[in-house]
Amino acid sequence: MTSAQERSHTDEAAFRSRFLSWKQQFDGRTRPALDTEDLFSTPWERLWDQAWAEYDELERIRNASGFGKLTWQDGMEENRRVTDGLKKNKSKSPSLTVHDWTQVPLGLVIERYLGASIRKEQSDVATALRRWKFFRQVIADDSSFERSLSFSQRASWTILTHWWSAAYQDASLSNTSKASLKAASSPGAKVKYFFDEPHEDAEKFAEVRKSIYNSTMYHLFNIEFNPYLWNTYFKELQVIFLRHARLCAIQHATAQRLAYRSYMKIRGLPTQNAGLYTGSMDKPCPWLPKVRKEMPYYLWDVEQKRTVVVSELGIEPEYCCVSHTWGRWRKRDVPVEGVPWLVPQNERFDVEKLPEHLQQICPRVSFVWIDLFCIPQDGSSKADEEINRQALIFQNASRCIAWINDVVGWTSTMKSLDWLGVCYLHATTCPGIYETHELLESLHEEAMTPSELLTREIELAEGEKLLLDSEHPRPVVWINPRKLAEPACWFSSLWTLQETMLCPNMTFVDRHWTPLEDRFRSPIPLDAFFNFINTVENLWYDSTPYKVWTEGPVKSFSKSKVASHAKEEEYSQWPDGPRQLVEFCMVTRMDNLVESPSSIGLLMAANTRQSTGSRAPAIMSALGITDWYLPNQTRNNGNAHLVLNCYPLSFLKEAAAKMGAAFYESAARGRETIDYNNLDRSQRGSMMPFSAESGWFSSITAITTFYRYSPEDHPAVKAWSIGQDGSVEITLAGIMASSESPNPNPYENTPMTAHVMKKGFTNKSDVLFADLAKELPKGVCMYAVSLLKDSQRQYGLLLEGRVRRRKFMFSSPTRRLVKVGTFLISNLDFPPSTKVSWVVW
Repeated sequence: MTSAQERSHTDEAAFRSRFLSWKQQFDGRTRPALDTEDLFSTPWERLWDQAWAEYDELERIRNASGFGKLTWQDGMEENRRVTDGLKKNKSKSPSLTVHDWTQVPLGLVIERYLGASIRKEQSDVATALRRWKFFRQVIADDSSFERSLSFSQRASWTILTHWWSAAYQDASLSNTSKASLKAASSPGAKVKYFFDEPHEDAEKFAEVRKSIYNSTMYHLFNIEFNPYLWNTYFKELQVIFLRHARLCAIQHATAQRLAYRSYMKIRGLPTQNAGLYTGSMDKPCPWLPKVRKEMPYYLWDVEQKRTVVVSELGIEPEYCCVSHTWGRWRKRDVPVEGVPWLVPQNERFDVEKLPEHLQQICPRVSFVWIDLFCIPQDGSSKADEEINRQALIFQNASRCIAWINDVVGWTSTMKSLDWLGVCYLHATTCPGIYETHELLESLHEEAMTPSELLTREIELAEGEKLLLDSEHPRPVVWINPRKLAEPACWFSSLWTLQETMLCPNMTFVDRHWTPLEDRFRSPIPLDAFFNFINTVENLWYDSTPYKVWTEGPVKSFSKSKVASHAKEEEYSQWPDGPRQLVEFCMVTRMDNLVESPSSIGLLMAANTRQSTGSRAPAIMSALGITDWYLPNQTRNNGNAHLVLNCYPLSFLKEAAAKMGAAFYESAARGRETIDYNNLDRSQRGSMMPFSAESGWFSSITAITTFYRYSPEDHPAVKAWSIGQDGSVEITLAGIMASSESPNPNPYENTPMTAHVMKKGFTNKSDVLFADLAKELPKGVCMYAVSLLKDSQRQYGLLLEGRVRRRKFMFSSPTRRLVKVGTFLISNLDFPPSTKVSWVVW
């Protein structure tokens, strides 16, 4: 080795020593200092930038000297790349707005109330337990504090108290969770986080995960109260994660409660009374403004058997709303004693006996609001006024009842719920806690009978004809290989859909006013009923864990150490009753509306329902689309001049203005082929959230939408205009990509999630626009057009049409396009608005 080589070797060794010293300082001092600050806070960024500035200088020297990389550098640089990539999700402002405070974790809420931080020098888990303690104390001492919580915060608090007290699970599981938290909060405990859940003792933590319900609630407790799991510099994403945790917890709490109460009743054991069910995370119709206290003009006095004017009572009494359906079976008008107008008779029940029926409501009520007796049936202005105030009437009621008068009893439905409940416990809890295996077998035969909610049987031959009848598609659920059935008529009414959304915790009652109750006589509200069915079904059909268990040290168990048992053939072996309830849930689309209520989802679901008169008045109050309503004109015109024979143009224009870009975001099952030369005839209405084909098998698909934190519409969308023929005229568009553009742009090279509505409905993840364009038929072009953005995600439409002919290349004739899909793309700014001349059919 020459002297020059020796010097070079010595220099490289000295340099490597400097580099190693940097890493030791980063690991020993910088990283612990970073951990004490919020990610991307000003102090955090200062420490981070200083450390990596030194690294970059050392790296510059290394490259200039030709020295090789150290073995640890690639890992450090990957960590840096991932961390810097998170900056794209950083909030514009860490300050919490009034709206933010209705969404944030409960731990922040209690600190705000106390006016002081509870963290001090304790560990994160100890802080979580102190926050929980103070929260419980304040709830007990100050009744106004609980009222100040938002709907979702109050729902989360309620189910957490049930979990903590083991109201509907084996007490050993709740006690194990408390022990795990206590161990992790001990002074000097070396806490680790496993899927964002803290633990110090692996054995105790393993016990926590022996039940999906228990581990879900354990996670919710930590995300609500543990400061480690909240960073205000990512508040939008944090709120979305928190919302997801609350939603999952409410779903499993509902399922666990119904399941546990069925199980305990069958075993002859007592259980706690946990009060009313918490079936929803969102307040009814969360898009509507805050409900003001306002009474109906008329109420029905149950004892006096007469319609009364509320303003003449001298009080504002509590009242119960009754939701029912009758308009499709209307007959002549008849007088009813105590009602100051003639009441329409119908084929479903005798209206003259309705006063006696209303006295059967239990628990007893003094006043009832029911449309036949509280909305004048004479077409007067007072009738129109009350129709326009349905949201206020239902949301100010003390409770609501769904009178399903073609259902007689709940025996079969309860047997199906029993089987589903034991199935849930069996599928989500480790063996040895509940004795479910033999119970499932013994309950199987009893659950074979169809639910009373399926009220009209159809022979298979007739059912096949109905399925093929595109003009009047009918609702069908399989009873057996030879018969189909329809859901009860209440579920096919457009008016009752509106009432469902205004009061999703309403109770089902049958023809004789007997409520649907769990095995310990607690009424099962509508939202809890559908949440329960949907949760149990998802465990099987969507390949969610069937058995959860833990073994050995922490490193050996995963989020769900499972034996997957969720096969479709297993689902087909379910008893007829539970399987039909699942299909009933899907056919009625109630699973989507209960899980993630939205105004556009409601308008889409309305396409499956029936209404004898104009459809808009039956749904407008729940949507908050009432400014357009000119009752006399609506009544006189009937169904004339309706867009796609469904809604008045003025109603749709107001809906598009109030819903914003989301109005155009609906999904539909696409046709097998598209006639690009005759879009105005073959594809009319592709931009509308409804279609001329209504009924249970409508082409409109009510899909669950992403939660929107603070959506911002692309400015071009305001210029879009709906036509009387169902088309949308577009003069400005935020074009993200075009198959006709010769020059690629950043949008085209960013992967997207596409929902393509051609030949059915197809989801494509991580696909490039260019890949979609390659699938186009010859002579057809495609555009990706921005609609809105929210929380670093951008949503838009896929449009197709004929390629521009050469003779029109330098002119601008109106282009005819059709919506063929929607897409989602991350971390990109809005594209600029471009002048266009399009009509989208």
